[in-house]
Amino acid sequence: MLLRRCRYYMLQLAREVAEANGRELTPRERSNVLANNKYLSDYDMSDEEV
Repeated sequence: MLLRRCRYYMLQLAREVAEANGRELTPRERSNVLANNKYLSDYDMSDEEV
């Protein structure tokens, strides 16, 4: 659940950044935000992978 919430807020932040730059996210950009491998499951991430 936590990762889903993180992904939602990452997408929201990406939208806000795009809007601040006067554009909209493309479907591919939205897909890239949601499909980030590091945030698809609850596995531990080391500091080196961040």
